[in-house]
Amino acid sequence: MTAADDLVVFLKERIDEDEALAQVWVSAPWCEPGEDASHWKDVGSRQVRYDNQRTEQLRAIDVSGRTVNWSEAIWLRWDTNGERAQHIARHDPARVLREVAAKRAILELHKPNSNLIDQWTRCYHCNDDYGQRRPYPCQTVRLLAAIYDGHPDYRQEWKPVTQSP
Repeated sequence: MTAADDLVVFLKERIDEDEALAQVWVSAPWCEPGEDASHWKDVGSRQVRYDNQRTEQLRAIDVSGRTVNWSEAIWLRWDTNGERAQHIARHDPARVLREVAAKRAILELHKPNSNLIDQWTRCYHCNDDYGQRRPYPCQTVRLLAAIYDGHPDYRQEWKPVTQSP
């Protein structure tokens, strides 16, 4: 297996992990069979009382996929203007699954293509200014992998190549 093969395997494994985690939330345990909980929304804030002594303003994200049910919401502390809630709701499972599909399509488009003339592996899709295929892994695949650069299996050799203007 080449270093390029290792990179593709690494990427496919991370994308599979993203999909598996999103799928857990699509069919969340609090949903009825067949209900879709993949679209989340910020539903605002509410005063919550603890132990009849103190109250706190909390922000809620509805993850039930139905009308707002305060008991099925994810509650956030210290989110007075709702920026955290909006960020979390924006990255709901439905979006993650769309990103998974897009990443797989990009990988398919930018697959390796062995060139029998010079024995170098080239990107099936990318060409340089002279119409020659670019070496694999191409910049596009490296950029996809860079999303996961915090993962312990990520290799520094996969970093995107800095290109001059």
